[in-house]
Amino acid sequence: MNKAFAIISLLLIIAVLATSAFIVYSDTDAKSGDRCAECHAGSIEFKEWQNSAHAKALQTIQKEPKADSKCLKCHTSDYNTYAQSSAWGGPAKPLYVKDMKNSVSCSSCHRHGTGIEHNLIMPVEKLCVSCHKFDCG
Repeated sequence: MNKAFAIISLLLIIAVLATSAFIVYSDTDAKSGDRCAECHAGSIEFKEWQNSAHAKALQTIQKEPKADSKCLKCHTSDYNTYAQSSAWGGPAKPLYVKDMKNSVSCSSCHRHGTGIEHNLIMPVEKLCVSCHKFDCG
């Protein structure tokens, strides 16, 4: 009985920590880049992002009549939150371009503490081509 209780307690702690980590890095509660701007608004990189095609990627597909949920992985930072929403076995939420609110933001490519140059989420040679495949349309 004590061993089962210990295992269940450990699994519960792991689940809470995993959920907490996801919530910290999810930026669906704020407009693209708002959380990053709290510390980085004055940086050259942030200002460069604001004027980039990445910052306008969602608006680009929202104007495209043929755009569908397949476009979201690369054109929005909301995609991962919605895609992971059924991770606990619940029904998957349908993904619609009109429901997304965050364009490609800082957190689409960067996370604090990754240990990779520029805090990228994966090495640059894999990261950029994960979206820039030229197979849209």
